[in-house]
Amino acid sequence: MAKMAKLCPQCEELVPAGSIRCPTQDCRFVMTSLPFIYKRCPGCKQNVPALEENCGGCGYDMTKVNFFRNCTQCGKKIQANASGCNGCGHAFKVWICLCGAENDEADKMCQCGKLPAAVMNTQVKSGSFLYLLLSEDEQYCVKIDRDPAVIGREPDNCEDYLYPKRFVSKTHLKLNVLEGGELYATDVSRNGTWLNDIRMTKNQSVCIEGGNVISLSGPRYAEGSVCLRVIPVKRIGDYV
Repeated sequence: MAKMAKLCPQCEELVPAGSIRCPTQDCRFVMTSLPFIYKRCPGCKQNVPALEENCGGCGYDMTKVNFFRNCTQCGKKIQANASGCNGCGHAFKVWICLCGAENDEADKMCQCGKLPAAVMNTQVKSGSFLYLLLSEDEQYCVKIDRDPAVIGREPDNCEDYLYPKRFVSKTHLKLNVLEGGELYATDVSRNGTWLNDIRMTKNQSVCIEGGNVISLSGPRYAEGSVCLRVIPVKRIGDYV
């Protein structure tokens, strides 16, 4: 079987075909929409799958040959890690879905089924918002800007979505963004808050990153818990 692979744009590691995310522990970049890369054999001039050590046609040693991909606009062969095509000048971009997946500009639909237009119509247009906490059913979201925010069932903090969630405290979670743009959360609840299924220490501020899942009143998928995915809003729907 051909050893096909993709190049992770975040950590620049090779990711075998079929992997949804980059396997590097601190990366986990969504790979589904990225193109396969390959090598061009200097001996017989045929394309060779990225992870093959030798050309299947002439046996040439491919271990030191550079990786390539094709331009989505003109089809020209270019370096795999190039930010644009040196033939037609086309700049490569991805659009960010509400689910957090990064999709190639040529993709007409995200892996989760959403269309780019639907994402753009629901994104927060104001540049003042830095993060979005989105529930897994996408019926509730918390928009985080430079001002401190509170999640809970207190009338000033509550929306209809949270009101019937009886295990969520009136003041459950406090959020604030530091000067450098980092998001911090502090659990102040009775029933607890979980970050990526690890319970947070009460009254202790914790740094939150994009892609993290915050679960109120129980770990993810526990009965009565509310799960919120953290997404950097400035990237949602945008081409980056």
